[in-house]
Amino acid sequence: MTVSVGPPGPGGASPSAGQTQPGGPPSPDRRAAAAAPPQVEMVTGSNSKAGVGEQRPAAQQNAAPAKAPAAPKADTPKKVAAADPSPAPSAPRSTGAGYVAVLASVPASASSRIDALTQFADMQQKYGSILSSKTPDIQEANLGAKGTYHRLLVGPPGSRDSANSVCNQLKAQGYNGCWITAY
Repeated sequence: MTVSVGPPGPGGASPSAGQTQPGGPPSPDRRAAAAAPPQVEMVTGSNSKAGVGEQRPAAQQNAAPAKAPAAPKADTPKKVAAADPSPAPSAPRSTGAGYVAVLASVPASASSRIDALTQFADMQQKYGSILSSKTPDIQEANLGAKGTYHRLLVGPPGSRDSANSVCNQLKAQGYNGCWITAY
């Protein structure tokens, strides 16, 4: 049985130890390999990069291949925050951009984002003078045992007073489902 040492040559075949490649003398690694016959060990186990039952020279077992592409390790543990089995209610995270008016909060579903935007379009028709220059946004809120809701926000974000003004104007027109929140 012949054991090859080194990277594959042209045509995919590895030159045998001590052979020269066309166009040049043997590399220092090949001269060393020609001087001493390679020791071959049977490599087995799941942590090996070689397949089960494959034979590799002992010199290659501990050395990384010279030009092998780095492949991500599948068994490398990744740091992941532990999931709490019962998530506590949490308000949406604030971006620090200011305050916005919340016009509605609908239970999360496959269509709840579209439902909330449809509700904004309807409200914009009814309360055009107040909402005509406002931009809608949908924000997810986890309310614990109540579930996850999608909130219809209107902006742009601004001061607490400007968000409060939007809610006060809507309440004066008869819409009482408005409150403010940090955005």
